[in-house]
Formats: sequence, structure tokens, C-alpha cells
Amino acid sequence: MKCKPMSWAYLAGFFDGEGTLMARWSKNRHGGKSLRVTWQVGQNEENSWVLDEILEFFECDGRIKSPGDYIWANSGFSQKKFRQIRLEDAASIRVILEETLPYLIVKRGKAERVHDFLKKKEKLIEDGWSYAAREQVTVAAEDMMEKLENFLSSSVKKDEK
Repeated sequence: MKCKPMSWAYLAGFFDGEGTLMARWSKNRHGGKSLRVTWQVGQNEENSWVLDEILEFFECDGRIKSPGDYIWANSGFSQKKFRQIRLEDAASIRVILEETLPYLIVKRGKAERVHDFLKKKEKLIEDGWSYAAREQVTVAAEDMMEKLENFLSSSVKKDEK
């Protein structure tokens, strides 16, 4: 495959303007809490070709787990169709954040906090911590993540002003 020109700097700018980074707690099958992180970018149907370019860039990079197909939805504002790329694979999101952080402006603070959390969690897995031990660390990090959630919601409120 011949890769078309795109850069992490371009992706950072696109994500800053058209993307979302979500971190939320969900209950897991063991009764504990897990942090679910989602990275997504979207575009209206007319300009959605750029999402094809982004997916191709991810494929050429080789470190990003393919999200599969697009998500089609109707915009609440104009009822036009738009497409989204949504990633929930933590390792892929960590790579994207690592590569785009130097270029992010609007979402830098949010991205730094989520990246740090994902990096710490990945390190626990690499070091061979058991699932139960990782869950204990995740639950112990709940206070930190509540602060992150508060920060994320306050950032959204500031962005809306």
C-alpha cells in the first residue's frame, strides 16, 4: 500500500477542531469499575473523504488497531449525515495521544491526563500485574479520575462559552 501524505501534526489539528476524547467509568463484570476511554473524530458526509485518509494513515502507521467501519449518524443540528471514526482500544488511543500531544492546543490538558492514565495502566499490564491487582489500582485511582472527569466537564463548559 502506498501511503498518502498525512502527519501527526495534521491529525492533531483535525482532532482539536473535530474530535472528542471521552473518559468515563463503567461497571465491569467483576462488580468493580473500569475507565473506558473513547477517541473519535467526525465529519459531514460531503467532506468525509478525510476520514478515509485518516484510516489509511493509521493503517500505514501499523500501531493503531483498526476501528472497523464508520459510524453513520444524523447531525442533531441540520439532520445531515456525518461519519465518525471511533476508537476504544486503549493502546491505540495511547499511541495517537503520544504522537499528537506536541501539536494539540485546545484539547492538550485533557489529552495529557488521559495519556498519563493509559500509560500507567499499560505499564501495570507489562509488569505482569494480575487482573485483580490492576483492578485495585484502578479503583485506587478513582479519586484521580473523578478529578479528571471534573476537569473534562469544566473544560467543556469553558469551551462552550
